[in-house]
Amino acid sequence: MPGAKAAELGRRCTAIVGVVLATTSCNENVVSPAVCPEFCPPATLEVFDSIIPASVVRDSAFRGYVKAAESQRAQVAADGTVESNPIFRFQPFSDSIQLGGGFVDAPRPVVETDSFRFEFIVNRRSLDTAGTEVPELPVFRLPADIDSNTTQADLEPYLQDSTELAAIPVADDFLGGNLGAVIPGDAFPTFDEDNNVVSLGLGYRFSRPGFADLLTSDSTFLATILIRYAKVDSIDGAPVERADTVIVDFDSYVSPPTSAIDNDLLSIGGAPSARALIRVDIPSGIVDSSSVVRATLILVPTEPIGGITNDTLFVLAEALPYDLGAKSSIVVLPSDTLGSGVLRIPVDWTDTVKVEITNILRAWRSPSTLPHTISLRTLPEAGSIAEGRFGSSRSPIGQPFLQISFVPPIVVQGGGG
Repeated sequence: MPGAKAAELGRRCTAIVGVVLATTSCNENVVSPAVCPEFCPPATLEVFDSIIPASVVRDSAFRGYVKAAESQRAQVAADGTVESNPIFRFQPFSDSIQLGGGFVDAPRPVVETDSFRFEFIVNRRSLDTAGTEVPELPVFRLPADIDSNTTQADLEPYLQDSTELAAIPVADDFLGGNLGAVIPGDAFPTFDEDNNVVSLGLGYRFSRPGFADLLTSDSTFLATILIRYAKVDSIDGAPVERADTVIVDFDSYVSPPTSAIDNDLLSIGGAPSARALIRVDIPSGIVDSSSVVRATLILVPTEPIGGITNDTLFVLAEALPYDLGAKSSIVVLPSDTLGSGVLRIPVDWTDTVKVEITNILRAWRSPSTLPHTISLRTLPEAGSIAEGRFGSSRSPIGQPFLQISFVPPIVVQGGGG
């Protein structure tokens, strides 16, 4: 009977899949006898899960892309052995302040400074609610001439109790936002000699490891400010209270020196930041002809992920538009399929790391001219002291490799009637 025959043909054309991807069936033609179209898939779709050990053929790591002074974050942290200290040099204050709100009156000389207020923005912080102790961020007076060449060893004499100006408590319920401290007006004995320039540093004081990430001037214009509350000589001779504000002229953070790149390892993160380049060789039958269900890059740490306990290493994998080695650009192309999601790796992690690269492999499908090269970098680069070191293709053990799940091309097995 036509109806029974059509039902039987519909069952023949239904995709029966080990891992179900989709179902497809023929449409019944009510005018003529039922016909299974030629494009009906075969009875079974198979998903292959392949580990390709030698898929990474050339890989390398390079350091120096983003320096601490160029990052969008500055990390204050301490764990008992390692410290990271943000540092700030502000633009010089003027010797005079405008009396009115506009520019009608001439600026009047500052006769006395009552106090300063130091304000900054915390992007994120470690959470440790055990006990009643509250972490503190001590504020230190630093030399006015700090710059990108200043090291943690240079500042060690100034990160002491004798130069501490204030201590900012970080409450348990504070997750991020503005923090600040009032600093006495006489806190900078060399203020005049330094041409009204103030430099400050931050520390982290707590009985357990902890950190806070601050926004820098590279992320937002007014990330950190210093307000001066002063008395100004008025026209009639009676001093009046006024305030003026300066922004950061230089900001960065200092931490222990980062070790040099080991050519037999893949380094990602740290400051100055390191990036890894992964070049892969995948059979064209998988990249060009098959449907990639999932692709994963497997990395093996050679040591626990470095950084402050409770911190996280944020890693982004991207397809490169051109492979120029260390000078390779990470310019985002007009496509949202050339990157992975951000991978979060806890500090002290020792197990294998799986990087999702499915979108990248799909972007390589012919006729794409993109090189089969993946860049691995942290977000934001040089934003913390966290760093991961992984085995490379030259390592005796722990070499990176790919794991790919794919569906081979469908071969038409003829029609039916």
